[in-house]
Amino acid sequence: MTLFEAASEVVFLNRGFVLSSLISEVVLLIAIVAVTKVYLVPAIRYYKRGLLYTKQGCSPPRHWLWGHLTVFPLSHDGMLKRLRTTAQYAGMFVSWAGPFTYWIETQHPTTCAVLANSSVLSAPKAEFLYGCLRPWIGDGLLTSKGSKWKRNRRLLTPAFHFEILKPYLNIFNKSSYAMLEKWKRHSGQSYDVYGDVSNLTLDTMMQCAMSTDTDSGGEDGGYGYINAVHELTLLVMERVYNPLHMIDWIYHFSSNGRRFRKLVDFVHETSETIIKERKKELETLVQEDNDNASTATNNEISSFKKRGTKHLDFLDILLQTKDENGNGLTLKEIRDEVDTFLFEGHDTTASGIAWCLYNLAKHPEYQQRCREEVLEEVGEKEKIEWEDLSKLTYLAMCIKESLRLNPPVFCVGRELNEDLTFNDKYTPCKKMKVESGNTVLMQIMSMHRNPHVWENPEVYDPERFSAENMKNRHSMSFLAFSAGPRNCIGRNFAMNELRVVIGQTLRQYKLWCDDDTPQPKMQPNIILRSANGIHIKFKPVETEIT
Repeated sequence: MTLFEAASEVVFLNRGFVLSSLISEVVLLIAIVAVTKVYLVPAIRYYKRGLLYTKQGCSPPRHWLWGHLTVFPLSHDGMLKRLRTTAQYAGMFVSWAGPFTYWIETQHPTTCAVLANSSVLSAPKAEFLYGCLRPWIGDGLLTSKGSKWKRNRRLLTPAFHFEILKPYLNIFNKSSYAMLEKWKRHSGQSYDVYGDVSNLTLDTMMQCAMSTDTDSGGEDGGYGYINAVHELTLLVMERVYNPLHMIDWIYHFSSNGRRFRKLVDFVHETSETIIKERKKELETLVQEDNDNASTATNNEISSFKKRGTKHLDFLDILLQTKDENGNGLTLKEIRDEVDTFLFEGHDTTASGIAWCLYNLAKHPEYQQRCREEVLEEVGEKEKIEWEDLSKLTYLAMCIKESLRLNPPVFCVGRELNEDLTFNDKYTPCKKMKVESGNTVLMQIMSMHRNPHVWENPEVYDPERFSAENMKNRHSMSFLAFSAGPRNCIGRNFAMNELRVVIGQTLRQYKLWCDDDTPQPKMQPNIILRSANGIHIKFKPVETEIT
């Protein structure tokens, strides 16, 4: 090779290297521009808008690093501080989670009403909270999105038809008897009722969902199911309030993350075992009735196959329901819906019952009126039956007033799927434009105790829910069961159980609180609980309280 040829080859190679480097740089530049446009520009716009709202006075004072996470801590006092914001920020305000992340909190019917159109309230729930639940309850109704949510909501609706709910009253009555019998041992004492009520609601959930009796306090592999559910909800809420734990890989290697996965495995194994056994049982019945597959497609209540039991349960319907194409739910979808039903149903209802018993214990005059109504309408019958429920109007008023003061689900989040403008005469902003993709929280408890919405909001007054007083009230002022298309599908189930359990309790016991009774400290986990339990005193009705 001559010197000239060698030099030419070097030049050619250099040109190739330069061209290759140039292409790499162009690709890198395009990638940087794309990332900047897709992620960085919206993030900067989002951050600047939050700062603008804050400068306009639409955000309470906050910590420079932790934002409002330390201003409104996960505690009783933090809850009270948040409730006090309704005086200055009656409509809405910006809440910061750290130095860069914020969301909008609405706490007035007029600002919540902006969300009340179908396109927004059918939008996905806030991922920062509900995404933490997904490893546990999967893509059930609480966490699923879009067409999947719409399809499954439609398929699950028959499970809450009144013909399905009627037989459940026998379960509610039976479980109430067992709990109230136990209470005889604690007559006259200050007693924390939350554990017993939670056991009761888990037992009714297991029977209504899967026809399975459970020893809720029992142990299996070191964990009782009820303890696992309680601990999982606590772990999820602790994660939400820890910015570092919101990063998946950090949480995965943390002690809380390992504990969470272990509990999830246990809960999933419990559900899957029952589902597989039931599936085999129903497959046998289908073979005996070749018409079952076709008749079940219409999702009429009469088309679902019974197993010789007195009632259809939630799992029976999940395994047999079909969409318009004749397709049913997969085993994974069924497990997700069962886990969601057990999580949402037992914990929220337990909270509602326990807080209502406490509020009635604090107000003997309302308690006695409820008792008289139950005794008059139910009479000497052992059970509270279906036709009795509609007659227990004052009891329902007392339950709703308790749900107003102590809503089990005290906050609901939505990720906006369109830009929205909120007009708020109660805050300095007056008008706030929130872009699609941002998170808006409906602070249900704050709205329920908002003095601009409710007169003397801290006072327990069942008359708020009389037919007369409800006439002129904003439809969004009471959101114990949320609102819009994604409202609570089990609201009638829950209200039925509340009326039966509380009604049976008042038939047997007088409830009261005195100076020796600890006052509950609100614990805002995913569900509103009390950090120190819910203590009341009780004696049989025929016994005078001294």
